[in-house]
Amino acid sequence: MVLKIFAGFCVMMVSLGGLMSLTSIVPFAVKFAVTGFEFGVAFLQAYIFTVFTCLYLRDAIYLHGHDDH
Repeated sequence: MVLKIFAGFCVMMVSLGGLMSLTSIVPFAVKFAVTGFEFGVAFLQAYIFTVFTCLYLRDAIYLHGHDDH
């Protein structure tokens, strides 16, 4: 929703023309930064999910403390 609002700001500011079209770079930069932040969060969530899955599978295979390697 926030990205949609900033995209609307960009379009509105560019359509006004003049100095407003030059200042439209600010909402575009914020939109770009938020998108990068969302990609970072998505990568972090995927990494944590993978680590937890590996830990769960290790515990399921080795049955909590029985060292039968």
